[in-house]
Order: sequence, then C-alpha cells, then structure tokens
Amino acid sequence: MAVHRNPRLAVLTPAQFRRRVRPYLPGTILELKRLWPAARKRGYERGQQFVVGPYCSGCGTRLIYIYRMDGSLDCTADRRWLRDSFEIVEPSTSRSLYTFPKPWPPRGQRRRPAA
Repeated sequence: MAVHRNPRLAVLTPAQFRRRVRPYLPGTILELKRLWPAARKRGYERGQQFVVGPYCSGCGTRLIYIYRMDGSLDCTADRRWLRDSFEIVEPSTSRSLYTFPKPWPPRGQRRRPAA
C-alpha cells in the first residue's frame, strides 16, 4: 500500500534533513532514560533500547516511528518527547530518510560500559 505524500509538506533531501532536524535519522538506536506515569504498566523499563524507523513522506519529519529491537513497531513520537525520555546510544549512518536502514534490525550496537 502506497502512502500518499502531503502536498503541503516539503520532502527534504538528506542534506536538508540533517541540517534542520538532526539527529534522529532512521536506524538511530535510543535507550529509555526516563519513565512517564503508567510506563511500567505498559512494559517499559529504564535501559530498554529502541530504533528510530523511517519517516513517512505523507506525515513529514514531525512524526517519528519507534521500533523495538526485534523490528516490531512500538509507537510514534515527537521530537520533544524523544529528547526528554530517550538518550542516543548509537547515531545512524543511514543516508535514506524514507526507507529502513539495511540490515534491519540494525546490528553491531555499541554498549556503554556500566559506570
């Protein structure tokens, strides 16, 4: 099923995207650092890792898809909530904004040593 592009939203090139809305590129690995009320009831724990998915050309870059490490869609988010609740573990090297990074799910994550 093809997603129709919203004609009022500009489709950004990768260079424009990196300048304007960096650093949540598809394939970026995030770690949950702060829980919200009712997060534990839904199965979230601190330290849990997620992956930023591809952007939708119909929604623009304001809506970010968050996937679990097994590749299943978890939720959608906005940048403010990501900045407040998550920490970047490994930035992406993906050059494509609207497709999944290959391989999927990303492998070779760097784990930070426990302090």
